[in-house]
Amino acid sequence: MAGLGQLVLDADRRADERQARIDESAARAGRQPSEIRRLYNIGGQVTADELTELALDHGLDTFILWFEGDVEGQLRSFAAEVAPAVSRDVAQARG
Repeated sequence: MAGLGQLVLDADRRADERQARIDESAARAGRQPSEIRRLYNIGGQVTADELTELALDHGLDTFILWFEGDVEGQLRSFAAEVAPAVSRDVAQARG
């Protein structure tokens, strides 16, 4: 999980700058910044709280996961527990 912690830390440091560049580029191209997908690669196990934080605090809306070890077990857990919790928590926070 140390890898994810570093990713979140890096996201915190650079997220505002990167999101602003994406927004500015979208506007210059005549697009609404809210129409742009915000993807993030994450390796290892991840919790619903961590993904919810990335979604709410950094505007990320798509996560590409790279599981390690027991891939099938992690995928089942993610599909049954993590993804629904993130969807629920983000929807509640956004009202």
